[in-house]
Amino acid sequence: QYPISELNKEIEQTPICFDELDSIITLTASSNRDYSYQWGADINETTNSFNVTAGGTYFVSITDNNCSTIDNVKVKDFCQWTLYVPNAFTPDGDQKNDVFFAKGYNIQEFKMLIYDRWGMNIFTSNDINITWDGTYLNRPVQLDVYVYKIYYTVENLDGNMEKETKVGTVTLIR
Repeated sequence: QYPISELNKEIEQTPICFDELDSIITLTASSNRDYSYQWGADINETTNSFNVTAGGTYFVSITDNNCSTIDNVKVKDFCQWTLYVPNAFTPDGDQKNDVFFAKGYNIQEFKMLIYDRWGMNIFTSNDINITWDGTYLNRPVQLDVYVYKIYYTVENLDGNMEKETKVGTVTLIR
């Protein structure tokens, strides 16, 4: 039995975010250097270990004398989604904190609505990169607390898309 089978169980259960990885992932088929190794047809690596730089299924053929076996390991590249929404902004023209926006990572679909205290929709965006400048109909709104509602879609660990909603308040300070 070659160690990659044990590695296979562990690595398939733990996804890796290659965008955030600060170390190298090495797959080791066996510690026995007397065996012959061949990592996948497109990799062309013949040592007992191989550095992984992306998600995928990695195959290794291990040969000892006339006995040969093939094993594989699936490495899932998955980066957790995040959504950050500030609770205040100051659209006073000083170029600091002048706009309100949500910031997210791995957000698939996005819609943000902002309401005043009477429930009137004063801002809508379908793009996470579009910011609200604290105006309605090109006029500055008053200092107040506004309600935002964000609908967004993310990919879960199983690869399925999930719809999420975030509701909160933002204080506009001048």
